[in-house]
Amino acid sequence: MGRKIIRNVEIVTPQFTRPANWTPPQSAPADFEVLRKMSASALRELGLRPWGRREDADGNEIAGETLYLFPGEWYWSIPAGFEVVDIFFETEKFVPGRTDNDIRFGCLSFGILVQE
Repeated sequence: MGRKIIRNVEIVTPQFTRPANWTPPQSAPADFEVLRKMSASALRELGLRPWGRREDADGNEIAGETLYLFPGEWYWSIPAGFEVVDIFFETEKFVPGRTDNDIRFGCLSFGILVQE
């Protein structure tokens, strides 16, 4: 008789849902431009989450410019042509149905840069 090897395998998949302790998103605003002028706490209350800061060519964070990701529930409320910034800090115009709608931790992979 041969040996029997039993191994426990744990599979970890990406987290798609918002953590329970995060604020649930509010309704999307009628005018998305107002988001650029809101405070960090106001953005969090709406359900946006900070991702990080843009870096210069030397890898240094650019002070005061933070990327906030949109809640996944807002995807179909974002105006066509609205300028968004993805998690790689690339800027593009939002195109409903064509712009990536992937959701991680309850957020889309893009949002807006906010001067703090």
